[in-house]
Amino acid sequence: MKKQTIIVTGASSGIGLEVARYFLDRGDNVVINSQTESKLEQVYNELGAGENLAMVAGNIADKAVGEALAKTALEKFGSIDVLVNNAGIYDNKPFLEVTEEYLDKFLTTNLKGTFFTTQAVIPQMIKQKDGVVINVGNTFGLSCHCTISIDCTDFEQRSNSRFDLTIGSGIWER
Repeated sequence: MKKQTIIVTGASSGIGLEVARYFLDRGDNVVINSQTESKLEQVYNELGAGENLAMVAGNIADKAVGEALAKTALEKFGSIDVLVNNAGIYDNKPFLEVTEEYLDKFLTTNLKGTFFTTQAVIPQMIKQKDGVVINVGNTFGLSCHCTISIDCTDFEQRSNSRFDLTIGSGIWER
């Protein structure tokens, strides 16, 4: 099986950390990301700090971070095969207690961050005529689910590309 390059956002703990570990254990190349540089360095060392591991610290809500992730993957490993959009924030707030400030922060990280990180890797995936984007989300409390599908049956013609962005919300009080 071909060695893949996987980018994992939100990789300093939980699902993101275990996804990164899984692909490293399979011998793949992995680029990990977290907003907190000290935590990311700790995880980088925990995962072995090997030749098939790279890290990019920063908040994915910043478009430049997604671009840096793509650039790092290409410069160090030569491809981008899988993007796992795992980074996000979540606070189980009753619907009527969600403030405008919190909603802005939530949407900036969970929607804008996912959008721009995906946008940064898609040109390479189109060039490779292959690639997978996986979006990790939740269904508890205030949630924003981004489903992005790329249909590039003719990779040479961008006009045949389709971009679907679906935002759904599951808002209720437990």
